[in-house]
Amino acid sequence: MTRFNLQALANTAQRGEGYQHLTPGQAWNAHALGMKPKQLTNPLSPLLSLVFGLAEQKQRADFGEPSNAPCEMFNAAFDKVHPPYVRLSVLNRLREGVKDHLLGLAPPGVDSGYRRFSLAEVARVLDTTEGELLALAEATGTADQLRDRLN
Repeated sequence: MTRFNLQALANTAQRGEGYQHLTPGQAWNAHALGMKPKQLTNPLSPLLSLVFGLAEQKQRADFGEPSNAPCEMFNAAFDKVHPPYVRLSVLNRLREGVKDHLLGLAPPGVDSGYRRFSLAEVARVLDTTEGELLALAEATGTADQLRDRLN
């Protein structure tokens, strides 16, 4: 096993991923609590496992389960109030929806008749607004790509 690295823990926690022997929820909570590597033994102490389990249960309950409405999903996926690991499933559902509805077009952003899609058309297909799509693109660093491919 590689040496425990607090920066790597922080990076994976921010992406909603686990780190070494820690689950995504444990990694987030260890990072959020500023825990030291010597406190995060493998295996975790029973008390720490219980504390992390209770924290994760509360965080998931507080997050809830957003509907499939794109606007609500966008808001939930990028709501920084909740830890990344609980938002990741919604973000993955959004990615799948975009992939199912937009990818496979040749070339990207163009329909089978080689007519470029407008941002308004994409928003209509996803039952959201152009503003929501642009906000999502800005938040994920893909706004330039979105503009290049669609407008």
